[in-house]
Amino acid sequence: MQTRYHMPPDVRRHAIEIVRGYPRRLAAYREARYAILSGSSCPYVEYAYTVRQPNGKPKVERARQYFPHGSSVGDPTAAKALRLAALEDYIETKRMRAVEQALVCVGDDIPDDGVRQKLRQAVLDSCIDGRGFTYRYYDIPLGKSAFYERRAKFLHDIAGRTNFL
Repeated sequence: MQTRYHMPPDVRRHAIEIVRGYPRRLAAYREARYAILSGSSCPYVEYAYTVRQPNGKPKVERARQYFPHGSSVGDPTAAKALRLAALEDYIETKRMRAVEQALVCVGDDIPDDGVRQKLRQAVLDSCIDGRGFTYRYYDIPLGKSAFYERRAKFLHDIAGRTNFL
């Protein structure tokens, strides 16, 4: 197949693996962001201990042990902002963002939002499912070769955004 977006096979495989890891990276990013935003500014450790109820049955309770602060005055908001900035600089976050940005560019010339959304989902699914992907089930008004050309452009865009090309 001739394409304008030719890549070496190892770079292409790496771009596909970045797309396949996208759901895992997105879940980890959301969890880390939630932990930063909802967490305490004080460092602590959570532990569980067992207590006996009046009826004699054991009950597991959770508690936190907070660590002492230093003598300097802290700024919890600034500390959270620094941690969020560090999260954005993390390599896994950059790979997740590369997939998201490349996905936005897929089908940007198609005026219909529904068709564009179907095309983006089909391109993402074709990279994740691999040989198990069946093009004809997505009801996209594009030919098969045009679809795979857009998929090649998507992977080329990811490889460029992650500095593999």
